Amino acid sequence: MFKFVKRINTIKNSIFYSLIKDNNENILGFGRRHYGSERIIKQIKLDDSFNIIEEINDTYKGEDPRCFKYKNK
Repeated sequence: MFKFVKRINTIKNSIFYSLIKDNNENILGFGRRHYGSERIIKQIKLDDSFNIIEEINDTYKGEDPRCFKYKNK
């Protein structure tokens, strides 16, 4: 069952965030930078309270930023 935890203050007009923990237990978020025609995926790092603590400068081309682990990667 899902429940509301908090509103994460993401970049204005960004959408479709997916969250995952990496192998170092960091919470990473991936989302579209803009809802329009721009197909840029932005990465953020969050603390355990879901506050954004780092905006990663690397961007990826894509449309659907779902994330998953495969073979521990």
